[in-house]
Amino acid sequence: MFKLCAVTLAATASMATLAVAACAPVDTAITYDKPVDVLEGCAFVNASENDVDGFFTGAEAIARNNGYVTQSVTSAQSLCGETQALLVLDCTRKDFFVLGGKSYPANLSEKERPAPLIGPSTVLTANILKPLGPFDLNDLPTPSGISKLAKDYEITIHSDADAFFIGDRPRNRFDMFCGCKVHFPDSLGAQE
Repeated sequence: MFKLCAVTLAATASMATLAVAACAPVDTAITYDKPVDVLEGCAFVNASENDVDGFFTGAEAIARNNGYVTQSVTSAQSLCGETQALLVLDCTRKDFFVLGGKSYPANLSEKERPAPLIGPSTVLTANILKPLGPFDLNDLPTPSGISKLAKDYEITIHSDADAFFIGDRPRNRFDMFCGCKVHFPDSLGAQE
């Protein structure tokens, strides 16, 4: 039994930095691990190690300006709340970023921010996107600009595929660059 549930994107310890919530004990003896199922447009379901107690899904990949693709991913674990993040692929450079959502609008000053939550919470990507946050999906900056905005607004960012999938069984991994293959098939990202 766990006394602390890590609400993560990939249901792994590596992603615990995106959000951690205190919640009721979970009986880890009851698990059912289906393989990831990829749907139309690179959407996916069942990317979790425990499909009984939680889920990890991805929406369809969307082509953006300058060879970028974005995909919203959502993770939830019973009694722990829900966490969203945004997968941003730079197909021309074969780079990616996972931008963690926030439980409050990113553009709030430190004085305006709510007190940290204890218990179930909802972490939304809407809070890092315009008008609540710094990112405009129709005008994404360069990769260094994405990193700078994330740092300036205290938005969690991952850019290491090995760290993103650490601890995941291959059956639970999805193709991060699927969106490049669909929307920009001649790009470097499509070759990944």
